Amino acid sequence: MRWGDAAAGPTSCSAQFPVAFTIEALKSAAGRQLLSSDAWSFLVNLPRMHLFRAEKFCFRLADLASQNQTVDVEHLKRMFESVQADHIPDHEDSLNASDAVHRRRTVHMQFHAHLSEEGGSACLTPVEVTKEKLSNRVLRHFWRYRDRFLVVANIDDNLKEARPQSILALAKGVHMCSRRFEFLYDHDQKVHLFAPVDPREDPRAPPELLSTAALLNWIGNFDGVKTSKICDRVSMAFTPTTLIATLEPRQVTVDDDVLSTDLKYCFTDGVGSYGPDIQDLLDRHHPHGQHAQICAAQIRLGPAKGMLVFDPSRQGVRLSRSMVKFACALLELEVVDVNGTAQHARHEARAGEMRLNLDIIQQLEHCGVPLQALLAVLEEEIARLHTAFDSPLAAMHALKLHRMRSHDDAQASKQSHALFTALYGGLDMRCFPLREWIEEELAGHVRRLRSLRIPVVQGAGHLYGVALRESALGPRQVYVRLSPCEAPLQGPLLIGRHPCNHPGDMQVVEAVGTPGVCALLGHLHGVVVFPVAGPRPLADMMGGGDLDGDTFWIIWDERLLPPRSEEPLDYGVFSRKEASLASFGIQEPLQQQQQQQQQQHHQQ
Repeated sequence: MRWGDAAAGPTSCSAQFPVAFTIEALKSAAGRQLLSSDAWSFLVNLPRMHLFRAEKFCFRLADLASQNQTVDVEHLKRMFESVQADHIPDHEDSLNASDAVHRRRTVHMQFHAHLSEEGGSACLTPVEVTKEKLSNRVLRHFWRYRDRFLVVANIDDNLKEARPQSILALAKGVHMCSRRFEFLYDHDQKVHLFAPVDPREDPRAPPELLSTAALLNWIGNFDGVKTSKICDRVSMAFTPTTLIATLEPRQVTVDDDVLSTDLKYCFTDGVGSYGPDIQDLLDRHHPHGQHAQICAAQIRLGPAKGMLVFDPSRQGVRLSRSMVKFACALLELEVVDVNGTAQHARHEARAGEMRLNLDIIQQLEHCGVPLQALLAVLEEEIARLHTAFDSPLAAMHALKLHRMRSHDDAQASKQSHALFTALYGGLDMRCFPLREWIEEELAGHVRRLRSLRIPVVQGAGHLYGVALRESALGPRQVYVRLSPCEAPLQGPLLIGRHPCNHPGDMQVVEAVGTPGVCALLGHLHGVVVFPVAGPRPLADMMGGGDLDGDTFWIIWDERLLPPRSEEPLDYGVFSRKEASLASFGIQEPLQQQQQQQQQQHHQQ
């Protein structure tokens, strides 16, 4: 498709791609039957507009196509005039969208394209446009050029298996809608592409966007990083995050990791701490900071990633050396998730729900848990479903649990929320079609039970794993407090992580809540605190896990506690991560001590 002549500029140049993509997507679908020939001609010759207005126009056009509504040229003209009259927010004209407006996740277009291969080259066919609500480091810094980034789902037609050969095809680059996209990186079955800006079309384009190599250099310096890890490191800049603040180098220090006596294992792999000054920033800038007590966060901080846990005795951010992955000049504190975020969104404060799947059931049986105990948990869940229609309150409780368990299915979660709201508003559950809808929603419970995904409502939880260097926990001891209003758990509990493929991947440990431990850890909740003592870290015993954001399930229901723990497998020796800290301004404790001594000597 060729576009008419127009004045080139940063917004007018970039605005053509969303509209062109939407037109091509309608042509490849049933949109040709919904639009008249005059309407197609109007779209092809549509004047360039601001990217903000172009996105709104495409959203409305895609909504009409999804509803199978016939659209004539007069309808398109009215829609175009309406969009042109919309006010453009001030931040839309700024290159960097890292201000307070964009600290939270921002709505923008997501392009869906079908990938095919012809003669060894990749071909992308536009399919649809949708709204995506996210914000990452790259989009915030280059918000005005957000349509230059494309994500291709690298899966086959059954939506399950990846196609490695397609990555080789995409690595050669691909043309779509008069724009050439180049391979950026491949991660988690998704190929990320980038269309460099032609300086002749946009002389004001930032130099970081003139080539793929320039963009990668802006993200970080990957010298010394293993080739197999480069894609994982680049993906850190594209992780959906909430921007909290830009820190000063003096606020960030790097400590050596706590290693085992034989130097084979690391107890602080991927976990650090932050002080009250950072806690104040989280409370003010995180969406859940106003109504939730945040005490742990999964973060990205320039070249570092992992978990930070609140330590009221320290100031600033103290990273473990294992958290630093490469060299980078940025020190933006970004939050991926916080302790209990999913529960706070559901107006709860307790830990996440734990489910028994087939792997865990098999390992529990192997370790001596009787089958009758597992069947009792299943029967309790079935009985809970049978009582869903006893009263509106019982139905609301069942729908609430269904919404909790459907977080991976956005549509099912929305439907459960709508039914819950109707019942809460006083609508009679016996009225047609409300009862039928509730029955349909609760049928999802039964399907999960048939696939052996049994929720453990009482006596189990799912939490982030963290560690503090001064925790007073002994080997095979953990500290768990589910919510701020509950006492810490005490006694034996079973802990593991997904996947659980070996009996040794889950271990029976002791939950402690002694006064000495509570004095150091009493401010923490919604996490499981691991010890930094013993011959081997507990997290490593569970499938070779670490503490950079791994979640662990715990069970303290006495019926499901096995009488013994199997010997864990050895998942390899911890390898030290070496990075040049001076290249991005983070100071080590030794460097700080030397600087302080030099300053004192200079003053004398």
